[in-house]
Amino acid sequence: MEKLLTIIDGPRLTSCSFATRQIKNKSNKKVEIEIKLSAKVVVNSRKGTASISWLIQSLPVDLPFKFDVEVEGLFKMAKKLSEKELFDASNMEAGPLLVVALRDIVSDLTRKAELTPFYLSYPDFVTLRPKAKRNSSLSRAKTKSLV
Repeated sequence: MEKLLTIIDGPRLTSCSFATRQIKNKSNKKVEIEIKLSAKVVVNSRKGTASISWLIQSLPVDLPFKFDVEVEGLFKMAKKLSEKELFDASNMEAGPLLVVALRDIVSDLTRKAELTPFYLSYPDFVTLRPKAKRNSSLSRAKTKSLV
């Protein structure tokens, strides 16, 4: 399969918020963290580029921390892409690059907060592919809680 997108700038952090609750005691209990992952694509047809950003948010539940992190990359398009081709390429080609950056940022934030580092599980990019209107996915991951 032909490579449709080539990264030319980034990935870079475009927004980040992270907050921890007061932690009274430590335990090794595992907690499930539900996250929302969404993507945004802005195309510059004249330059043949696409700015693709991925946002990850922890959904509001009783957790030792919450986060909202967005990264963005600028990609050169190999040719003019249809909406479906661009959607598929943003998931299958840009997604893995941007999720690696998101994963590193979130694990670093939790580690700096003196929590057990939280490593996001990688989304199944193949399941993100079928519906062109679909731009988010829910995922569950487990980490050790300190509460």
